[in-house]
Amino acid sequence: QVGQQVRDEYRWDPSRTHWQLALLCERQDLHDRRLSHLKRCLEEELLRRRRDDATVTWSEIGEALISLGQESEGLVQHQEAVRFSDQHADRRRRAVAREQFGDALQQANRLDEALEAYEQSYRIGMTPHRIRDWYCAVPLSDAADVLGKLGRWDEAIERRLLAIDAWRQDENRRGVAIELEELGDLLRKAGRSDDAIRAYEDSFREGMTPERVERWSPAPTLTKKARVLGSLNRWQDAIECVTDAVELHREDEDRRALTISLERLGDTLRRAGRLEDALKAYQDSYATGTHPEPVDDWRPAIPLSDAADVLDQLDRWEEAIALRRKAIEAWRTRGYRRGIAIELELMGDALRELGRIDDALDAYAQAIEAGTIPELAEDWSPGSCLREQATTLGMLHRWEDAIGVRQRAIEAWRADGDRRGVAV
Repeated sequence: QVGQQVRDEYRWDPSRTHWQLALLCERQDLHDRRLSHLKRCLEEELLRRRRDDATVTWSEIGEALISLGQESEGLVQHQEAVRFSDQHADRRRRAVAREQFGDALQQANRLDEALEAYEQSYRIGMTPHRIRDWYCAVPLSDAADVLGKLGRWDEAIERRLLAIDAWRQDENRRGVAIELEELGDLLRKAGRSDDAIRAYEDSFREGMTPERVERWSPAPTLTKKARVLGSLNRWQDAIECVTDAVELHREDEDRRALTISLERLGDTLRRAGRLEDALKAYQDSYATGTHPEPVDDWRPAIPLSDAADVLDQLDRWEEAIALRRKAIEAWRTRGYRRGIAIELELMGDALRELGRIDDALDAYAQAIEAGTIPELAEDWSPGSCLREQATTLGMLHRWEDAIGVRQRAIEAWRADGDRRGVAV
């Protein structure tokens, strides 16, 4: 019995327990504890000479450090994983280690180095022949992402086409559909609108024929296609695409995605000049997102604000003001000072249109307070609001006050480095 117990204990490998604990800690955002378990896991793997597994764990240590904000040290550990893999690991682990190193470098915006890491990963995995149980499309796709960020469109498109062929060889329809969508994005950014539309259509067909592939939604492809169609003023086609996306989310019973798609439908209808239809889409978006309870990770102030914009265009000022107040409260609930300031300024504009000048001045003053106290809100400038406040004071012939506010607007524009604002 003692001998059996010793043999059982010898066979027990604590590295696997530490690995599972690290995964659990990652899911709970316990990054310090995750790092601790990964380090213990690596020690045990090295002790037992499980070098292929140690390569994977070493890369994960790099990721854990980056999650803790220790980017430089994380990159060092990724590099150590690559070095270790070259000495001790099989080709598959060597390819994956470089792929993960490339991801970390791309995240750190070290794009040229990331591109080299992805290309090394691909070469290792394909030379002298392709290794088993490895998707060669992944480093090709990652390289295309980097080349796109560098504005090297032709090379990016070439890599993306190679990735599509690789997924096809693996008979992976989901991979092909996703890659075709990404190809459409590249073509759109490169200014090749017609080619982008064809790529989005190919993505849709691939993912939906003969039946919809698992873990994939055609809705983003339809939405992106609609954006390109809109840029070509093909509004009816664009509206049909977004409407199809809305119906797909409704069929999937994905309330959050449906809420956002209805917002996008409203945007498309508004740009097409169909204001009443746009207003209904924004109202449907708000109702869908808030009932029976608010959906997660969504900002209800956005469709409220968009609906108010449409009401402004329709000169339905009282209704617009009522929605602005609801949007302000929604932003307040989130503690988003920039949103509060913008809505208050727009409410001031609507109040001024109704001739409620004192109320408008009060709204502008509240906007400036919300956006500047205790410090300037991120990505917001008081220049525009101060300008509108000065214009409104001029309507009351309060010239000295108007001049003082105008001078503050000039200083705000100067602080932003906005020469046009200063000149105006």
